[in-house]
Parts: sequence; C-alpha cells; structure tokens
Amino acid sequence: MSRYSRCLLTSPLLAVAGMLPLSVLAAEIAATSDVLARRGGQEITESETDARVHEIPLQQRANFVDNAERIETMLSQMLLVEQMAAEARKLGLETSEKYREARKLAEQRQLALAYQEYLFENAPPFNAKALAEEAYAAAPEDFVVGDAVDVRHILIKTDCRSPEAARALAESLRVRVLKGESMEELARKYSEDDVTAAEGGLYRDLRRGKLVKPFEDAAFAMDTPGELSAVTETPYGYHVIEMVAHRQGRQASFEEIREGLEAQLSQRHQQRYLRDRSDRLLNMETEGNPERLRALRTRYGSAEIVEPASAAQPAAETSKP
Repeated sequence: MSRYSRCLLTSPLLAVAGMLPLSVLAAEIAATSDVLARRGGQEITESETDARVHEIPLQQRANFVDNAERIETMLSQMLLVEQMAAEARKLGLETSEKYREARKLAEQRQLALAYQEYLFENAPPFNAKALAEEAYAAAPEDFVVGDAVDVRHILIKTDCRSPEAARALAESLRVRVLKGESMEELARKYSEDDVTAAEGGLYRDLRRGKLVKPFEDAAFAMDTPGELSAVTETPYGYHVIEMVAHRQGRQASFEEIREGLEAQLSQRHQQRYLRDRSDRLLNMETEGNPERLRALRTRYGSAEIVEPASAAQPAAETSKP
C-alpha cells in the first residue's frame, strides 16, 4: 500500500457525499416484497423511496439515480430520519404544538411541489422540433462540438499534509517528468486520485464545463501531446497535468445537436409555463395585518433593525446620516 494511503482519496472531477454504510439482512429483506433496507427496527420501502425521489426536480432525477453511491447514501439518510422519528415518538414529541405546526407546513410544501411537477409535466403542447430547426438555421455557427482532451494527471492532496508540503511534492514530481520519467508510472505510485491512479492518472474525453475551473484552464491551454502544465491548485490539492490528446471543436450538423436542442427548448417551455402560473398566484392581491407584521421584527430576537425607507420617500431623504 502506498505511503500516502492515509489520505482520503477523491477524484478532482466528482465529489460524492460521505457514505453511511447500510447493514441489512439481505435474505430476510428479500422475503419482504416492498422493503429496500432496514436498520434499528426501522425500514425503508420502495414506495417511500419513490416519494423521496419525486422531491428531486424532474430534470435532475436521471443523473441522480444513475449513481449507486448516491442512492445508498440517500437510503441510509432516510433510515436515519426514520430512526430519529421513532425516538421522538417514544418521547411523545409528536403531540407538541410545535410538531403539529411543522407537520402542517411540511404537508403544504409537499403539495406545492406536487403542483409544480404537475404543471411541468402538463405544459401546453410545444413543437420543439420546428423551433430547433429554426434556431439552427438562424445561426448554425452557434452550434459546435466542443474541444475535448485526454490528459494524465497526478494529484497531491492537502488534507493529510500542509499546502506547502503538497506543492513541494507536486513540483518535485513535475521535475522528474521533465527529466524523462514516465508520467504514467509516477501517477500510479504517487497520485492520490483513486479514480485514475490505477490507470496512470488518465482521464479521457474531458469537456469544458465538466471540470473544476483551474484544472480545466490548465488542461485546455495545452495542445501538444507530452506537454506538461505548471503545478495547478484546485480545491482538491495540487495537480501536475500532461496532455495526451487535444481534439479541436468543429461546427456540428443539425442531426448531431437535434435531440439535445429539442430537449433544452422543451425544458425552457415547461419552465416558462411553470413561472407564468406561479406569477399569476404571486400577483394576486395580498392582504396583511400591519401591527402583527411589525411585531414579527422583534418576535424572534431583540437586535435593533433599521426601518427601510418608504417606497414613496424621496431618494435624497433615504441617504441621510
């Protein structure tokens, strides 16, 4: 094992939330048709998981569920909520007025989310194909297949050493590559990116907008295979990056971008419909109790609050010392 194995190894391209390991009796749960996981006498069913996933915005769900670690973390956190709720019931906390009001508020929020999703899924018919064709015909130069790079990198992290020590180690490794040592072999030995270290630090087909900015800038600034970046700092630590291949962007044909453009235009149409319906509700006349509203300013704390200027007050008066 590497002498750097005490470091927490993380990819510079993907930060996954900390896992809460699930301990389940697979055989026992398999016999219970709807149960996905059980812990401490509490269980999570498939229907409960469906409800939780439906809280995720529709356009983000596919990416969320396409990650086994994310799903496991979600289930473990749901189990923790179930366990804490069970402990709260033992204490009788569900009978408190605070709980009843919080439950009412949570129910209202869930209904509002359900309404938003209903609007999103039931937007008026929309001819995305025709508009996509118009958009492409009007400005085909706006649609390009972007640059892509293959790179090797070495990551030296700062969570198990000082920033100064990490930079110094990265600089020394860069010098060794410049003197002729193999970037691939050095990455296998020293890189603390557990996603790529075993592959000699290799990342293939990286695109702009998918990387942390300093890493992206350094990678796409190089063109020649074998070219080496300066030591680059990101939130993950210090990187030495070697160019493997840089493929320049080109104008895309309509067929290449049609599906993605239609999806983008459809989503904008759905969001516009949702926004319009929300604005209709927001623009209804609002009534209030001025005295009780003013009292809210001191209800939750005693800090002095400066009165805002009246909307009808002349601008010159609002700037008085």
